[in-house]
Amino acid sequence: MLDTDTIYTTARKRYVAEMGAHFDNAKFEEAIVRYLDDIKLRYSGAKFAKNFQKICPLGNAVLEDYNIKIIELPNDGFALSSLRFISLNPDEPFIMIEFSTSELDDKNILPILELTKKHYTHLNLDRYSFFSKKDISNSHNHLTITKDKIWVKGPISKERIFKFDHENIEVIPIHSLTDVQYNIYKDEFNGYIYDNPHLKAELRLEKQDYLARLASCGFLFEVLISGEYAGVLAVDKGFEYSCYGLKIAEEFLLKKYRGNGYGKIIQSKLIDQLAILGWTDSYLYGTISSKNIPSLKTARANLRKPFLYSYFASFNK
Repeated sequence: MLDTDTIYTTARKRYVAEMGAHFDNAKFEEAIVRYLDDIKLRYSGAKFAKNFQKICPLGNAVLEDYNIKIIELPNDGFALSSLRFISLNPDEPFIMIEFSTSELDDKNILPILELTKKHYTHLNLDRYSFFSKKDISNSHNHLTITKDKIWVKGPISKERIFKFDHENIEVIPIHSLTDVQYNIYKDEFNGYIYDNPHLKAELRLEKQDYLARLASCGFLFEVLISGEYAGVLAVDKGFEYSCYGLKIAEEFLLKKYRGNGYGKIIQSKLIDQLAILGWTDSYLYGTISSKNIPSLKTARANLRKPFLYSYFASFNK
């Protein structure tokens, strides 16, 4: 059986290799240590498992099911799997493959899922999630595969190839968040979900204290159009799936400003602000629903390209 130090070392080598020139960056070192320490906690932490089980109880699940499990693969490889729930809803369980020493693609996803399934047969689940660098088509004979989210990233640079500009649009850092500002955001968000109920599971209202913390770090921005408040942008430091940098934590425009082609201009001005803050050695990255075509177009317009895809899969009967 593999020990946690082996898992830690193997995962770190993989991420360092994929990060390339960024691996010796002090900020990256801090981020990857925090990320891998979290994996170690969830692998063996009884307290974590108990709290998770209390929040998301599941019929036949035992305490160990709420910790990360090691799936031993051929050629001394391994994968890490975990029981997850969409939006922490106990009625929406699935099994996630968080890490694999083998690249997950059309050829090896079936045998890896079959090995994973053996560890969870008592749960009677047939919903799995995995990540791949490849855009996998749903043409597998034994699996039904559905694309879920797309990770996109682009460099934060002072000297970009081009910039979108508009004199009436401003992106300004704010260092505190008032109740009035948050309530406007909250009301507009709830209105958007009311108009688009099919997106409820994919979008999340950020908490006021979280946005306030980002504001105190200089990571919260207000959008002004012709001098009027038009929305909010927020970023946060992060390390996910071999991408270190600033992730887009929130990006929200008031209803009357949506659909006017402002997105690519606003993101361009955000990148300018992040360059001023000194993040020119990092990436700006984020996740986009595969169904959100406008946001994908906006990301590509600002040279943020797909680098990872997430999928849901189930076995064909």
